[in-house]
Amino acid sequence: MRQTFIALAVMIGGGIFATTAGAEPLTIGVTLSNPQQLRIDFPLVGAEKHYAVYVKREGVVAQGSTWAGAKVQEVGLHDVFPGDRVWGTGYITFMLPNGDQVSMKHEFAASFLPTPDGKMAPVDHGVWTIIGGTGGLARIRGVGRFQFKPAPGDANARVWDLTGDIGVMAK
Repeated sequence: MRQTFIALAVMIGGGIFATTAGAEPLTIGVTLSNPQQLRIDFPLVGAEKHYAVYVKREGVVAQGSTWAGAKVQEVGLHDVFPGDRVWGTGYITFMLPNGDQVSMKHEFAASFLPTPDGKMAPVDHGVWTIIGGTGGLARIRGVGRFQFKPAPGDANARVWDLTGDIGVMAK
C-alpha cells in the first residue's frame, strides 16, 4: 500500500512538473477607464454607507506587456465599505490584435491604508485565472495575481498590473 502511494505521488508530482515546465511568464500593464457604472446603496447595521457597484471598464494593454495592444474589457461587482474595505469579483477579456481572445476570472480584496501625507487610500490585491481562449489561444491556461490603483488624474480609472504564468496546452 505504501509503495502504491509513493508511486502515485511520484506520477502526480511528475505530471505537475511536466505541465508547468512550459509555462511562460505573463506581465500586463493596462489602464481601464470606467464608461459604465451602476451603484446600489444598501445600508447595514454598523455600516450605514455600504454599497455595491457594478462596473464595466475598458482599455488597451500597454506596450512592453504580454499581449501589447490588446483591447481589454473588465466587468466586475464590488462590495464597498467606504474608507474601510472592498471585496470584488469579475471577468476580464483581452481581444488581441490578431483576433484571438482570452478571458480571465478575477477576485480581489482591498483595505484602506494611510498614505505618507496621512490620507487613507485603497490598496488592492487579487488573483486571476484564465477560463478560456479562442484561435491560437484556444487551449490556454494560466493563473496569477494582480494589483490595481487609481489612475492619476482620473478618479474612475484604474491602473492594473497583472503577473503570473500561462501556457497553451498541446492538442
